[in-house]
Amino acid sequence: MKTKTSSMQLWQKHFIDILLILISMTIIKADVSSVCAGNNTVLECDHEPGDSLVMVVWKVHRLDRSHCLVSFDASGNQTFNNCSDRMYLDVGVNRASLRIHNSTISDEGNYTCEIVNANGTHISRFMLQVLVAPYVLVKINRFGYPECQAIGGHPAADILWTPKPYYEEQNKHYTEKNRTTTVISTYNPTDVNVTEATCVVSHPTFTSPVRRLIKVPAVGWERQVNSSMNGIQKGQNNIWWASAPILLLVIAIGVIVFWQQTHFRYCLRKEKDNTPDMQENPTVTVEDVEPYASFTQKVNSIYNSTNELSESNEKNWSPTRTPSPNRTPKNYR
Repeated sequence: MKTKTSSMQLWQKHFIDILLILISMTIIKADVSSVCAGNNTVLECDHEPGDSLVMVVWKVHRLDRSHCLVSFDASGNQTFNNCSDRMYLDVGVNRASLRIHNSTISDEGNYTCEIVNANGTHISRFMLQVLVAPYVLVKINRFGYPECQAIGGHPAADILWTPKPYYEEQNKHYTEKNRTTTVISTYNPTDVNVTEATCVVSHPTFTSPVRRLIKVPAVGWERQVNSSMNGIQKGQNNIWWASAPILLLVIAIGVIVFWQQTHFRYCLRKEKDNTPDMQENPTVTVEDVEPYASFTQKVNSIYNSTNELSESNEKNWSPTRTPSPNRTPKNYR
């Protein structure tokens, strides 16, 4: 399966092509011919060639925007075909038909028949639609909910549920490589007591809608929460969008306040760093120096006095000098 985006692009292209064909049908009043894929298709011109047939030309304009033609020249009994080996002309007096074997989706488009005879040129137009019946499958998906699938249909099938689900949800479409479409629809019941659900699939290939019954399992609290919350989910989303500007304003104010505080602290720190360094060049006060200076002065004076006394004693005392025997001390008697 392709992605949802590519599916939407293919659907837009397909829608534009169909719209152009419908417009041409409205103006030219083309007939619509439907055939199931795999069957043979026969497109008959509205006018008979007659005995005076000159030429028959079938012009093909497919939905994939490719063009080709199949022609028969009665004068030279020559046939030209650049469309497909599955296409050929069946020309007679009463008929000038284009036959397509094993029709496929690629054969869809606008077909124009031009008959040239003695009476003039006669033009007939047709729109060919190739139908592919989808395969219908119902199952419980991995989330525990009933799921209905219309696989490989062309055009896309329509899916409905009975009883109606809790909320209307668009069916998901996936376009396959062969231009068929798979439609997937999930059932979400309105009541947790619902035990059965019916998937109803409608398609042009069905003579009547296909119905598939499936048991609805209980998925516990998740279903109860979904059944109670889905109703107010839309309101909560509206409240969120209404309060979002206020929340953004509060966040902006908080960021501004935080930035200002951070900037203020940075300025204070920078101003403090720019002040003179008190520790590198300290100012010595007199009160702190005077006790130490007076103490040092006293110690120096004592040291000087002691030193002078020692020097005087050394001068008065001589090791070679001896006292006189006749000399007595003053206080000796």
